[in-house]
Amino acid sequence: MGQGKSILASAALALWTSLGIWAAPPSATIDRAVDTAKVKADLFGDPLPERAIARMGSTFLRHAGSIENLAFSADGKILASGDMFGTVHIWDLARSRHISEVWGGFDEQSLALSPDGQLLATGSAMDNDVRLWNSVTGREVAQLSCKSSPKSLLFAPDGNFLAVGSSQGDIYFWDVPSGQLRAQLRGHDGCIRALAFSRDSLELASGGDDKTICIWELPAGTRVKRLTGYKREIRFLSFSPDGSCLMSIGDDEGYLGGGLLEAKSWEATTGKITNELPDNYFGRYPGVLSPDWQVVACGGESGRILLLRAGSADISKSWRAHSKSVKVLKYSPDGKILASSGDDNTIHLWDSVTGKEIAWRLGHQSQVTAVGFLPGGERLLSMSSDGSARVWEMRTGKQIRRISIDPGRIFQGSAPLGLVPGTSLFVAGNTEVNLVDADSGKIVREIHNQRLSLTTPAMSANGKLVVVGDFEGRVQVVEVKTGRKIRSLNLVDKPGVAALALAFSPDASLLASTHRLRFAAGDPSGVCLTDVATGKVLRRLEVNRAKINCLVFSPDGKMLATGCQDGTIGLWQVATGKEYRRIHHDRDLATCLAFSADGKMLASGSGGGLVYLWEVSTGQERARFPGHTGNVTSVAFAQDGRTLASGGDDTTALVWDVMGAGPDPSKPVGASNPGLDMSWADLQSLDAQQAFDALRFFVSRPKKAVTYLAKVFHPAEEWPAGKIAALLPGLDDVRFQVRMKAFQDLAELGEAAGPVLRQALQDKLSLESRRRIEQLLEQLDPARSRSRLRALRAIEALEYIGTPEAKQLLTELARGAKYARQTEEAQAAQQRLNSK
Repeated sequence: MGQGKSILASAALALWTSLGIWAAPPSATIDRAVDTAKVKADLFGDPLPERAIARMGSTFLRHAGSIENLAFSADGKILASGDMFGTVHIWDLARSRHISEVWGGFDEQSLALSPDGQLLATGSAMDNDVRLWNSVTGREVAQLSCKSSPKSLLFAPDGNFLAVGSSQGDIYFWDVPSGQLRAQLRGHDGCIRALAFSRDSLELASGGDDKTICIWELPAGTRVKRLTGYKREIRFLSFSPDGSCLMSIGDDEGYLGGGLLEAKSWEATTGKITNELPDNYFGRYPGVLSPDWQVVACGGESGRILLLRAGSADISKSWRAHSKSVKVLKYSPDGKILASSGDDNTIHLWDSVTGKEIAWRLGHQSQVTAVGFLPGGERLLSMSSDGSARVWEMRTGKQIRRISIDPGRIFQGSAPLGLVPGTSLFVAGNTEVNLVDADSGKIVREIHNQRLSLTTPAMSANGKLVVVGDFEGRVQVVEVKTGRKIRSLNLVDKPGVAALALAFSPDASLLASTHRLRFAAGDPSGVCLTDVATGKVLRRLEVNRAKINCLVFSPDGKMLATGCQDGTIGLWQVATGKEYRRIHHDRDLATCLAFSADGKMLASGSGGGLVYLWEVSTGQERARFPGHTGNVTSVAFAQDGRTLASGGDDTTALVWDVMGAGPDPSKPVGASNPGLDMSWADLQSLDAQQAFDALRFFVSRPKKAVTYLAKVFHPAEEWPAGKIAALLPGLDDVRFQVRMKAFQDLAELGEAAGPVLRQALQDKLSLESRRRIEQLLEQLDPARSRSRLRALRAIEALEYIGTPEAKQLLTELARGAKYARQTEEAQAAQQRLNSK
C-alpha cells in the first residue's frame, strides 16, 4: 500500500477538463530553467516569452489565483506557494528567482516543503494521494496513497518522515526515503487542519474540525494526550523551542467573512492550559505564532496584518499588506521573515520586527483588469483591482506613473479600456464612474454616480458616450462631457439579472449587451442589439451555448464578436443576426476580445494564459502567445496593428510583437527571389499560420516586397453586368451540362458576379435557380477561394508596409473591378493609410 508510484498526467488533465474549471491545467512538470543568455529578459531579469517586447510588472511571488498555502525550507531561502487552481510555485528567495512549477491538484490543496527545500509534497481533495516532487526540476518522484483526501502535510525536522492529516481524521505517518507507511494514527472525529512536530521529531501534535488536540509519541504512533475545551476549529499548532509547551490557534474562518481567533498554550506533559488569548478579535484571521513564541500575527478581509503580543490583546504593529483579504501568514523558521498571501494573487515578504517589505518589486499588486495604448502607441495604460492605474513605457516595461484610484472604482471585467481617442483621458469606476487623466493622474470629471454596484462600462469609439450596467440588469447611457444621462434601458424583466458585457457599435448607434442571472450556473445567454437613440431592441442573437464573457464590434460595425465560457467565439453579421463564423479555442474559455484597426485580425484571451490571434476572414488561428498564468483579462491592439498588449490575473501586462522581426532563414532573399516566390505561394495557403508567416515575411522586407508584388499582383478585372446576367438563364436550363457550365462560369467570376446575383434573388426564380445562386453567394466567402485569400492577405501586407510605393500599388489595385472584394479591400486600406 505504501509504495510510491508515478502519476498519469493525462488523468489529471481529463479530470480538470471534465470539471469545467479551466480548459487545461498548467503542466504538472513545468521546468522553467532558461538559458538567460539567449532569451530576452524583463527589467527584473526574468525571461520574457517568445515574441514579447516587454513585461509590465513582475512575475516574482505572483500567482494567477488566490494563494492559499505557503511553506518555507528550514533555512528560509526557499518558499513554496500554492493557489486555488492547484498550481504550486517554488521560489528562490535568496536570488529572487522562480525555480519550478507543478500542478498539485485543485480543491483544498495542501503542501509541505522538506527542511532542505529539495522535496515538495502536495495533496488535494480531488483524490486520496500525496505527490512528492523534486522542487528543483518540478518532476514527480513518488505518489503516496491514503484512504481519504489529505488536508494537512508536514515534514519532520529531520526530513525523514512526512505526516499527512486526512479529511476523515486519520494521520498517515510516512517514511520518506523508502516511501513506506510507518503508522496510521486514529484519534480525531473530523478533518485534520493543523500538524506540528517537536524539534527532536519524537512528538507530533494534531488538531482540526473536532476542536480537539492530540499529542502522539513517535515513531510508535501512540497517543499520549487528548486536549479539549476549544470552541473553534484548530488551524495552527506549534511546540515551544524547548518542547515543553504547545500553542494552538483556532478560528471561525468563513463565518460572515471574518474569524474569531482562539489561542491557548498548553503544558505538553500535563495538558494544562498555561495562557489564553482573549477571543474578541473578529475579522483577524489567519493566526500564526512566531517561532520564538513572542508574537501572534493575524490578518483579515481588510488586507491588513496585525502583530499581537502573545498572551495579551496588545497590538504592537499593523500595516496594510494586500489590496484584498489576507489568506495565509507564515513565519520563516528563524522568525526573521513573515510571508503573507492573499486574494490579490500576490505574496509579500516582511521584516517580522519592523514590518518593512523585503524583495519588493514595482508593478501591480493584484489582477490587471484592463490595458490600452495611449496616443502615439509608445505608452501603455493598465488598470488593476489593486486600486491603481499605471502608465508604462511600452518597449521597456518601465513604469512612468502610478495613479491611485480607490479599488471600489476599478471595474473588473472584460470590456476594452475606455480611452477617449487622441487624448490621455480614460474611464475608471465601480460604484462611481470618473474620467481620469493618465498624464496628470487627476480625476477630470465625475461622469456617473448612482452608488450602485456596476458591471464593466463601455465607451463609444468617439469617446463621447459611456454605457454602464448594474447587477439588476439596468443599463444607462451617459454623455462623457457633461455626465448627463442620455437614456436608461431596461432590457430584461427578471430580478437579479446582471448586465455582464456591453459594447457600442463604432458609430454609437447600436448597443450590444448580454445579461445573465447573477448566480445561475447554466442558462445560456443571448445578446441584445439595441438602438441607442430610441431604446428599442432591434434584434436578439440567440447564442444558446454558454455564458458570454465579452463582446466587441468590428471596426466597420458590420460584425459582432462574442466570447463564451465554452471556448467558442462567434462572429455575427449585425445586419442579419446570423452567425457568420464560429471559432474554437483549444479547450479553453474566451475571456476577452479585441479587433485590429483594419478588422483583419481578432485577438482573444483565454483562461489558460494564452493570447490567440485569429484571421477573421477564415476563422483560423494565425498565432498564439503563451506568457500569462491563469486568466488573460484584457487584450488591446496598438493603432498600427503591429503590437498587442495583454493583461492577466497574474498581475502583469505583456506587449507582443505581432508582425515579428528579422528574416526567416528558410526563405533567404536572393537574386532569383526564392523567399518572395515561396511567400507569394504561401499567401494562398489554407493554413492561416503558414500564410501569416508569409505575410510577416513580406512586411519585414518592405522595399523588395512592394517591387515583387507590383509584378505579380494586379487589379481585379471588370466584367460587364450584362455579360454576367446573360449567364443566369443557364442555371435553369433543362440540360445538366448547360446548368453546370453556367454555374462554373459564375463561380469563376467571384465578387464580380456578386451584385448581379444578389439582385437576381429579388426576382421570381425557380427553386433550382434560387438554390444555385445562394450556393454561388456562399462561395464568395474568401475562405473558400485560395486566390481571394491571397489577394486579401497581400493587401493587408501592403497596408502594414505603408510606404509611398505601397500606397501607390494600393491606389492601382483600388481602380479594379467596381464590386470586386479585392478592389473594396484596397480602397479601405488606402483610406485607413490616408487618415493616419
